[in-house]
Amino acid sequence: MQERTEWHRIVMFNRLAEIAGEYLKKGQQIYIEGKLQTREWEKDGIKRYTTEIVANEMQMLGGRSGGGGGGMSGGDEFGSMGGGMSGGGGQSRPAPQKQKPQQAESFGDMDDFGDDDIPF
Repeated sequence: MQERTEWHRIVMFNRLAEIAGEYLKKGQQIYIEGKLQTREWEKDGIKRYTTEIVANEMQMLGGRSGGGGGGMSGGDEFGSMGGGMSGGGGQSRPAPQKQKPQQAESFGDMDDFGDDDIPF
């Protein structure tokens, strides 16, 4: 299966924006956590929309040679001065562990299940 790249508009504020401007380079892989926000405006009589990710956390991915490794949090878009490294003592969070798929449980004979049992 071929890897697919997707592009998203990311919005950062306060200290998180400063850190991103200082440490990120074009093509670098990062993890962003935030909330989706759709904006609307009118240009030349035509309504236009854009959906952005308002970031509240960023983690640089890859090894040290790629300039990555640390996780950072920023304040929200209303001007709070949060920020700094996430996790204790500037250490990045460990990667989530993959779990082994569990065997599907047997539900026994489903013949006693009728259409009247469906709640919708």
